[in-house]
Amino acid sequence: MGSDVIDLGMGNPSDPPESIVISKLAEAAADPRNHGYSKSNGILNLRREVASKYFKRYGVRLDPEREVTVCLGSKEGFSHMCLALMGPGDTAIVPNPYFPVHMYAVALAAGNVITLEVADSEAFLSNVAFTCQHMYPVPKLLIVNYPHNPSTVTVEPEFSVDLVKLAKRYGFMVISDFAYADVAFDGYRPPSFLAAPGAADVGVEFTTMSKGYNMAGW
Repeated sequence: MGSDVIDLGMGNPSDPPESIVISKLAEAAADPRNHGYSKSNGILNLRREVASKYFKRYGVRLDPEREVTVCLGSKEGFSHMCLALMGPGDTAIVPNPYFPVHMYAVALAAGNVITLEVADSEAFLSNVAFTCQHMYPVPKLLIVNYPHNPSTVTVEPEFSVDLVKLAKRYGFMVISDFAYADVAFDGYRPPSFLAAPGAADVGVEFTTMSKGYNMAGW
């Protein structure tokens, strides 16, 4: 009782979005054409902008028609992806410590969870390989989250290259939670998992406007 507890389960922006973002929301709300159900995969112009950003920043070519989807939020998209991929008897490898949705989305899909420590990226990949070699059936899904929440561990592009090789060798799928793509310091630029050769063959990546654009809940 009386202890000062810091909850790392959810981080909200400490600043508001840019004023132009708020103005555009107000403008859109006043347009009667917007008062209806939206397309399930998101506004095409937004998907084009996502594809453009991925090409400019990471050199990744994405087809906005087939390879970009807008979700109600990255947690919503992540949860539904797990429901689509996982089922009873399936196992996912989750980073430890983990952001809550990484654990509970798998649990809601009736999957099993194995957690692996993320402090050392080389050791993490080695432990992924060890787990796949000694478990049957092998894990169906691997979840990665770099820059990592809540530990702040980062990786270099070579990490994803090695990860893709492991995924192809052992046949598991990858979900990259790239929520903190726009939050980095001291000249470090977080690499996209999709920039690794062959990454699109084995996995998907979620990003968000909550962190880089202060648009949590939008």
